[in-house]
This record gives sequence, C-alpha cells and structure tokens, in this order.
Amino acid sequence: MPTNITVGQAALWFLHDLAPESAAYNVAFALRILDPVDTGALEQAVRRTARRHDMLRSSFSDVSGQPERVVHGDDVVRLEVRPARDPAAQVRAVIAEPFRLREAPLVRFVLLRDDTGGDTGGVLVMVAHHVVLDAGSQTVIMRDLFEEYRALRTGVPARLPELALTYADHVAAERELLASPRLAELTEHWRRFCAGAPVALELPTDRPRPAVQRYVGSAVSARLPEDAVADVQRVARELRVTPFAFLVAVFEVLLHRYSGQPDFLLGCATSTKDRRMSEVVGFFVNPVLLRPEVGARTTFRELVAQTGGQLRQGTAYRHHPFALLPPALGVPHDPSRSALFQVLVTAYSAGADDTLLDGLFQGVSHGPFDYAGVRVAAVDMPPQQTGQFDLTLELHMSKRSVTATLKYATALFDAATVERLARQYLVLVQSACADPDELAGRLPMMAAEERELLLSAVGGDALDW
Repeated sequence: MPTNITVGQAALWFLHDLAPESAAYNVAFALRILDPVDTGALEQAVRRTARRHDMLRSSFSDVSGQPERVVHGDDVVRLEVRPARDPAAQVRAVIAEPFRLREAPLVRFVLLRDDTGGDTGGVLVMVAHHVVLDAGSQTVIMRDLFEEYRALRTGVPARLPELALTYADHVAAERELLASPRLAELTEHWRRFCAGAPVALELPTDRPRPAVQRYVGSAVSARLPEDAVADVQRVARELRVTPFAFLVAVFEVLLHRYSGQPDFLLGCATSTKDRRMSEVVGFFVNPVLLRPEVGARTTFRELVAQTGGQLRQGTAYRHHPFALLPPALGVPHDPSRSALFQVLVTAYSAGADDTLLDGLFQGVSHGPFDYAGVRVAAVDMPPQQTGQFDLTLELHMSKRSVTATLKYATALFDAATVERLARQYLVLVQSACADPDELAGRLPMMAAEERELLLSAVGGDALDW
C-alpha cells in the first residue's frame, strides 16, 4: 500500500502506466485575458501559487513497484509564453499533451500571447494530470493565481486564507480509515447495495468492445434552453430533490431505454473534501454507486425520488476508496471495461458568488466579465478527460445555465450516435418537467420533427420514443 498518496492516486498511477501516451486524465482550464498582460508578474504569480500548493510541484516515483509522491522546489513550475498563431488549435494541443508521472511538474501554465512584442492580452491555459488536482482544486488555483497577480501589479498584499491543513493530512486521514473498523462498515454497505446487481451496463455500441480499454475519446455538448433551466429548478423543488438529482434521473431514463435493463449500476463522481480541506489542492474525487431500478410501472416521480435518496445515501458512504471496492465485492478484473460501472455522471456547479465559473459555464456568448481586477472571457474548450468510461454525462450548472456534455469512448461509439443521445437527453429533460407522473418508459425522448421523420421512414405509428 502506498505510504504518502491516496488509494485513488495510486489507481491513477497504475492506469497511467497502462496507457502512458493517453491524455484521458488531463484536466484543463482556459480563459482569454483581454487586458494587457504583465508577463513578469504573471510568472511570479505562478511561482507563488506553486509555492503555496505543493501538489503542483509533485511527481510520483516508483519504489519497489509502488508509487510515492516526491515534492520539488517551486522553480519547477513555470509560465510558458507562446505566440498565439492559432489559439484554438494551440489550446487543444496544450491540453492533449500527455504527462509523465515520474517527471515534475505535472501541471503546465501556458500563455498564448496575442502579440509577444506588444502590450496585449492572450489566452491563459492551465492543464494538469488528474492525479495532482480535481475540478474543485482548479478553482482554488485560478483564484489564488489571479489574487497573487493582482497583488504583484498593485503592491497590495494578496488576500488569501491560511492553509490550516495540507494534502498530507488528507492522506493520513485515509490511512487511519483503512486501519479502522469503519472500513468494514463501508464495505458492508456497498456489498448490500450491489447485491444481485449486474456489473455491466450493455448499451448498444457502434463497434464491438476491444479486449483492452483504450482510454481514447471525444465529447458532444448541448446547452439547455433558458426556459428549460428554470423548469428544471421549479420541478425539482416540487419533487423535493436537487436539480442535479433531477438531471441524473433523466439520464437514468435514457440509459434504461437504450439498454433495456431495468436494473444497473451507475457511477457518480463525489468529493471526499470537507470544509477543513476547502483551500487544499489535490485529488479528492471518489465515485459512489447509484442503482436505478426502472420497472414497467415506474413513474419518473418515483425514479427521481429513488435517485435523490441514493445520492444522499451515497454521500454518507463516499469515503470508501473506490479502487478497493471491486476486489472487496469479488468482482473480477476485466481489462475491456471499468469495474462495477461503465457510465459515470458528474457535475461542476458555480455558486452564486463564483463569477469566474458562472461566466465560463455560460460560454463565449456571455461576453467579457471582470475577475480579480482583470477583464476576461470564456474560450471554446476542446473535450477533455474523455475515454475514461464508455459514456460520461458531465453537467456544468449555474443558476442561469446548464450545459450537458456527453463524453464517450471512440472505440465504441460514433459521434453521430452520441449527438443523437444528447438531443434525446434534452428532450427527456423537458418531457420530465412537463409530466413527472408519466411512466419513465414512456416519456417522449424525440423532438416532434425527428419523431415524424422516423415514423415516415419505418411506415408505422407504434413508436414509444
């Protein structure tokens, strides 16, 4: 067992060795800076941020076949400035470049400057391997980076909260859990939860499943209309669930309708970070399991209540390291698919006062906005973290917008198939809002024009979709 990293980090290390040239576990953040950039101050801000968060200065060595974290000096993390010749293509290239986990740093900051000889803005890209940070950590890093940048330009000291704990404290807490009776309690809960459940969700694919998972993927995104976002929030309140639970239940309907399975396991990404760790950067992601059971007479109202309850329950049992669960439940290793679940749901939520995430989630159409005294704007981001699973639903949620991104393994699915899934997901969202008491198996999932086209093609009218 690794001594100074978590079980989840060790699992990512072993996955990396299976596909070292894959960028499937790269996480990235990019935004356009519209004001003139002081590259010297930005370089110093990068160094100060790396000094504050040792995970940014980490690599993972191999000690007797086990990974161990090595922390380096803050000089290993630098700002790279490149001329912006084709920013969209360059952003894709920066994000797609794989990391070598045994070499520091496992994060790169790149400024694609509009004019390297002038006083202009550019696109700032931060990309890291998932083993050193998660989505919540990205937000902390960008806040700290821009606060340090503001301090260096104005001479006013940075206003950042003290770090009471470090990631090493998180590792120590997990090791304490693993040595305590609580681990057996958590394992028993998940054993009961999974009893009798199929460990494979058999979605119809465009190609046979490869013998070994390839970790290569792409993504399709679709934005909910503004009135649909308001409807989801209203109906979720009426059903006494969160908007996230509502949107997950809709996705479960889609998976049920495509697979024909009335019972299956679905992964849901959660964070093990608590308030004491709120300022700490690292990898805190740990999936929990959902188990939608959709009978012939199950209404959407019943399904969403089931989903909401399972999400609450899963949160209470989320500290069992998922990598240890399949062997604990006796699930054999299958190199062709991820264990226990092959489809994941996850969400990134912008709080009411989170101007950065709110602006970025609304996308390029939102226009410029101020962040830490700098005028910034969203950029079109290429797909990232694709190919980890057969299918992933990633929700970007704020009070004003919801974007649903379907990530998929290109070894299994064509883009056209996933584009259809995305369209049908949006239709199902609106169908569930319109009539939550309808049977889950009969909620309309095709737009009227698409349904008419299909009916005319098959020459019939007995189509449930």
